Amino acid sequence: MLVSWQIFASPSPKKYTLAVELNPPFTYIDENNRINGLSVEMIGQLVASQDATFEMLVCPFARCLKLAEEGHTDFIFGIIKTAEREEFLHFIEPPFMSSTTHYSFYQLKSHAKPISTLKDLTQLTVGTQRGAKHFSEFDNNPDIFKVEITSIPTLIEMLRKKRIDAFLMLTLSAEPYLKKFDPRRRIKPSPFSYKDQKSGYIALSKKSKHVLDLPLLNKAMVELKRQGEIQKVLNKYNL
Repeated sequence: MLVSWQIFASPSPKKYTLAVELNPPFTYIDENNRINGLSVEMIGQLVASQDATFEMLVCPFARCLKLAEEGHTDFIFGIIKTAEREEFLHFIEPPFMSSTTHYSFYQLKSHAKPISTLKDLTQLTVGTQRGAKHFSEFDNNPDIFKVEITSIPTLIEMLRKKRIDAFLMLTLSAEPYLKKFDPRRRIKPSPFSYKDQKSGYIALSKKSKHVLDLPLLNKAMVELKRQGEIQKVLNKYNL
């Protein structure tokens, strides 16, 4: 899906692209059937500093990463910095958000044994979203059998059909999806969850045709944070 987002009424000589997954409150379809959310507002502020417009490529998260790696999109939003990702992304500094990130493991209410410790996961098949990073004790644990799934609705469906025993997601992201795709509330968070201090970034593809804009984008992010504009957007979404 390709959606244009015009920042100014008059045409602009420069246009960026943003690859983004529908994932409330970061990105969602609003009551006017337009793509909106934290990512749209924040990228809008950033590219306005370049007198530019941007368009959105809506895709599963793993696909968005691949588009950025191959240079088919300029920006990817809300991404955690890792050494692997730094091979193909420039992370715009400073991060737009640094906060405590809460991860939950979701199970069917009918599951015989709730997840109470990390060790309990070694007996289960755990679904994750393809391309996502969580916390090292989980991501790097070879004793936990993980199944990577492309989309969040598919994760929920696989759990409901008992093809996986649990799935792991950001609590903030999971709740809107469960409300929509699990209306009977057959799924619940397990007693065990995890909190971690993480920073969320906007990243620019190293193969972007606008890669030389990186110093200007870094400067713009510093100024937006200094002026409190970034915090205003975060406050709007209770972040």
